[in-house]
Amino acid sequence: MGRVWSARDELLDRRVAVKEVVFAADVGDRQRDKLLRRMIVEARAAARLNHPGITTVYDVVEHDGAPVIVMEFVAGGSLAALLRERTRLPVPRVAEIGVQVLEALAEAHAAGVVHRDLKPDNILVTDRRAVITDFGIAAIADASAGLTTTGGLLGTPAYTSPEQLNGEPATPASDLWAFGATLYAAVEGRLPFNGSNLWTLRRAVCESEPEPFRHAGALVQILTALLTKDPRERATLATAAAELKRHTGASRGSGSPGRPPAPASDAPAPAPPAGHRPSRRLGWRLRPGRRTPPHPAPPPAVPPAAPTAPVAPPVAPPAAPVPTRVMGADAVAELERAARERLRKQVDVHLRLLDVIAASPPTDADLLTGLKNLKDTHLHRVGGILADEERELSRLRDRRGGESYAAHHAEWLATRRSALDGLDGTLVLSAALLTGDSPRQALLDAVDVFRVHLLDLRDG
Repeated sequence: MGRVWSARDELLDRRVAVKEVVFAADVGDRQRDKLLRRMIVEARAAARLNHPGITTVYDVVEHDGAPVIVMEFVAGGSLAALLRERTRLPVPRVAEIGVQVLEALAEAHAAGVVHRDLKPDNILVTDRRAVITDFGIAAIADASAGLTTTGGLLGTPAYTSPEQLNGEPATPASDLWAFGATLYAAVEGRLPFNGSNLWTLRRAVCESEPEPFRHAGALVQILTALLTKDPRERATLATAAAELKRHTGASRGSGSPGRPPAPASDAPAPAPPAGHRPSRRLGWRLRPGRRTPPHPAPPPAVPPAAPTAPVAPPVAPPAAPVPTRVMGADAVAELERAARERLRKQVDVHLRLLDVIAASPPTDADLLTGLKNLKDTHLHRVGGILADEERELSRLRDRRGGESYAAHHAEWLATRRSALDGLDGTLVLSAALLTGDSPRQALLDAVDVFRVHLLDLRDG
């Protein structure tokens, strides 16, 4: 994603780190300008973060058409380098690093900044602190890879959340998945998910349980909760922080998580007051002299009232007519744009995965399996998007101003539903493809059919 140098700020006489963000070779001038502008926006967002666990961004400049970020120099190696040296770390040390990383993530998420590419390479470790680096840069990697790189996927797939691999936007919950995968690697000395290629690794991340725990000990429960597939059911940042604090080295032997035990004292404890007997429950002390207040006297009886003539209930005034909410032209246009953009992003992910599957499959059988799995994923994901849009279309037909949305969007939606429903007839992936005279060519023809379908679905 870039090159990093150690440099010196001559004006302020301080050591800094300088990172040049390198774009793909096939990025055009127009796209380069767009990414450069976005880089500046992301760097400004990262520069707002002020926390000892986040590398401070000092400046962003342009050099030879590429952004260069000037940031705080941290005298320490990455967690990845530490793991290459020691293979794995003990539970208390992993918990301590985890607590510090979560404190930094809490600061970033509160400011609306998501890292998107948290992994051991982006965590610097010193004797006193753990520091997250590359905040704001991952979004540029995402944009560059998604638009210019065949099969490009953001970050390292083994640390990338299932929802990101499925084309959904990164959220704070995505950072927590990457955090869980990072701690797993630190305490176990290996990745939580494995695969012989990008496709099988993606399938493991999205569908399989992590590799069995061997060394995680007390961290098994929280790591399992962090690596939950559904981001809505994943452990929250506060839950993870509270659990990890219980297992840091400082918390052992103390009554409070993460707090060192109080130093021993030779002074005798003060004597209790005469006649006082301490309670054994939770260390509470009974206060002498407190009494339960007497029960209040019952109120005097009230004689029953004389019967009166029945009173007719009040008649409610007629309800005022509820005004009908009218959809403006701008709202209709935004709904149409959002629907098309959601479908486009999902199809783009499937196009990139198709390129990865077809690039270098080990065997013809692996290629066929990859195509089948991608087809099933495509039908499920895109089918879900279209179903959501069909429900929205039905709801908006009854709203004033929604007629234009229904008129324009119904035709677009029906075309894509027809294309998706017809995929089973145009793309037949059976074992018969492996028994012909040229199985590889037959499979590559199937890849071309799949690609044409995806392009028509996105652009047609």
